Amino acid sequence: MLAVLCGCSRPVPAKTPWSRGHRELTESVAVRQAEPIDASSFLLTVASDGMRFDGKKIEAGPAAFGRYEAVDGHGLRQQPLLIECRGNDSLGTVGKAVDPFLQKGFVNMSFLVDRGGQPAALPFPLMFDKIIWRSGRRQSPYYTKPRVPRLEIRIGPARGENVSILELNVAAWTTHYAPDEEEIRAEAAWEGVHPALGSWTEETLRTFLDRDDIRQLDPYIRLWFKESDAMSEVLVCLSIVNSMNRLAFM
Repeated sequence: MLAVLCGCSRPVPAKTPWSRGHRELTESVAVRQAEPIDASSFLLTVASDGMRFDGKKIEAGPAAFGRYEAVDGHGLRQQPLLIECRGNDSLGTVGKAVDPFLQKGFVNMSFLVDRGGQPAALPFPLMFDKIIWRSGRRQSPYYTKPRVPRLEIRIGPARGENVSILELNVAAWTTHYAPDEEEIRAEAAWEGVHPALGSWTEETLRTFLDRDDIRQLDPYIRLWFKESDAMSEVLVCLSIVNSMNRLAFM
């Protein structure tokens, strides 16, 4: 069972051995799937007034944490950032703290989580310059066809270990860029055979994606989060989605 641990704000004086910066929260959201932490990551803490580093509000701005680099024809910042937040923080609160960094081109952001009792990193897919990035690497492929029908799986958080399957749509990608609302349109609900919409286990989702008929539709996952969603549920959902190794974005 995935345990959700809500962090408190008591500072920890010792510097973390696995990142750059001091940890302010004593506990993290526990998930089943995550990645090792990049030791070069800056550890940032979500607070009510924005983002903090080493127990202090960041006054110099996001640009102090990384320089622009030319990557695949795009100017962006690949410096890894590790974000710690409380399980009961809302996605809206976290989004406001993270947004200034995204606006400055940071495309390598992960959340600090607990995996098997050890700190780990949970990468978050980010949209920058109309491209989807994860861990500083391009995720969205180029397409040459004018319209490419694909299966869109809209997923939101659910209670416990599950995810909520909200919709299954046949969508057409009309450009080779990462989609935004003008470039991707859900043509219709997908009418193929599938488990009932609603709460799916990780295994149910994996089995569905492994079907031959689904593979032919080149499925991708649309993360359908609300600002009011608790990070405890968002991160568990993201952990399951990341383990599917499919293109995913908000």
